[in-house]
Amino acid sequence: MFIADALSRACISSHDNDVDIDVSDVVHSINMFTNIRNEFVHETIKDDLLKQLVYVCKNGWPNQNNKVSRELKPYFNMRYQISFEDDLLFLNNRVFVPMRLQNRILFKLHEAHLGICKTKTKARSLFYWKGLDKDIEEYIGNCAVCNKFRSENTKDPMICQEVPNLPFEKVACDILDYGKDTYLVLVDYYSGWLELNYLSSKISSQIIKILKVIFSIHGIPKQLVADNMPFNFNEFQNFATDWEFVLTTSSPRYPKSNGLAEKGVSIAKSILKRSDEGKVDKQLMLLEYRNSAIIGSKFSPAQLLMSRILRSKIPILNNSLKPTLTPVL
Repeated sequence: MFIADALSRACISSHDNDVDIDVSDVVHSINMFTNIRNEFVHETIKDDLLKQLVYVCKNGWPNQNNKVSRELKPYFNMRYQISFEDDLLFLNNRVFVPMRLQNRILFKLHEAHLGICKTKTKARSLFYWKGLDKDIEEYIGNCAVCNKFRSENTKDPMICQEVPNLPFEKVACDILDYGKDTYLVLVDYYSGWLELNYLSSKISSQIIKILKVIFSIHGIPKQLVADNMPFNFNEFQNFATDWEFVLTTSSPRYPKSNGLAEKGVSIAKSILKRSDEGKVDKQLMLLEYRNSAIIGSKFSPAQLLMSRILRSKIPILNNSLKPTLTPVL
């Protein structure tokens, strides 16, 4: 089985009135700091539109569309998916965002500067308000950091890779030089999970030290694909033998045969640039990258590797943080 690399896929179209889950099957409990939750509750009862939705949720909807107010008419056909629980309004498993908090939510969604497609996908799974997609496009269109690096967002040629049977069964790594710093980049072939670790030097012992930490967390891969230098030193070969994985080096005549590692380096470099320009912690940006659905897929690297969504600064349903088996690729 083969799969195209994640960044070369197009956006998935969606609509504001998509219905996926019957509200009776959803337990709504938002994972957020108390002060933010209190703001949601406070602004929900102050918001002119949401106040009306709360009222009909509590007292029942009229039987006919022509008997509801003009403001509620767009919501009449989705009334069975709207609920008021725990002092918040939901459309299925998406929380209604009061107008006064929408800009703050847009900031949180785009804090890692992951682009329009990934931001829309994440937003559609968590939040709801009319015109959400359009607001995201406008917000990112006005983002100085994204505009500065917009030329780097052009589609790269599609790279097809064989997908392993298991997460972290086959990984690729490469070295990234960024300014005066050096990083080890590692990518999982199955999930697209990205590791970015600072290297004090390029010697094999330092690289091995970092890889041991990664392998202690995710397990030892069966195969590590790497460039020839410095991975062909005897010390590294001994490490592969001792830890029982196969070391495969890319061809000296065609180093780009390690295409996934090259792609990982490109992603990592983009994260570092946007981190510096936007003054955002690169670890937070890595978290959001790992937590965002791969373009063209319903699942994020975290879901494919760990079967769960990782808690971040973005409010999310508690139930969504529980481990859930993802389909085999």
